[in-house]
Order: sequence, then structure tokens, then C-alpha cells
Amino acid sequence: MEAVFFVCPPEAAHDVRSIDDVPGEPAGEPLAVASPGALAGLVQALGAESRGALRQLRDATCQSFPVWAFARGLASALASLDEREIDAVAERWLATHARELGDVDLYELSLCVAGLRNALGASAEDARLFVLLEEKAW
Repeated sequence: MEAVFFVCPPEAAHDVRSIDDVPGEPAGEPLAVASPGALAGLVQALGAESRGALRQLRDATCQSFPVWAFARGLASALASLDEREIDAVAERWLATHARELGDVDLYELSLCVAGLRNALGASAEDARLFVLLEEKAW
């Protein structure tokens, strides 16, 4: 499955059913993950409490993929990372959730975290961070 991170106002996230519906550009390249547990790994890598940091906005249906919303505090933590902290977060994420991340390497995770930081820094004040978990048929 691919984790497609995106930043938008909360009301726009409800209409996202696939990568084609993501408002604007995704926050970096989609990240191939083995399970949704990879999202919890990002929360933990940022040192946030799992409870309330990530919630499911919409479950999958026969016509859409699930969308998850990150808490504002977690998005603020991501937006304030400097270059050194980006690599440290990526290292912690990989160290604690390698199985859920599948074949993703440290470089890809660093790019992902940097992309999230950059997208959040360039977003409107009312925007929030979301992730679409899209299954790909190979």
C-alpha cells in the first residue's frame, strides 16, 4: 500500500477517495508501506503520545481508500524540524517500525519527513496533515 501524505483544510480531506482527489500536490512522493502501523511509527518517532495524535477520518469503502488525520500538535512538531532533526526522526521511525515500513529505507524516510515539513511550512493556517492509504493493484 502507499501512504500519500497531503496538507489541506479539513473539509477538503473528506472528499479524498484516491490519489487523484488529493487537493494540490501530495506532500512528497507516496511512501510504500507494508501496513497502517507505519503511521504509528511516525507518531512515535516524533515523540508524541499515540493517543489522539492520529485518528481515522474515513474508513475504506468499496469506492474509496481510508484517510487518516494527524493532530495539530504533531503537524506543528513536523513543521518545526530542522535538517538534523529530520534525519533523527527518520532513523527512529525505521528503528522502531521497520516491519511495518516494508522495503522503505532511511533515505526515503528522510525525504518523506522533509517533504511533510516543507508542505506544512508552506500551507495555510487552517490546513492540516492527512494521509491516504491507497492499495495498488499490481
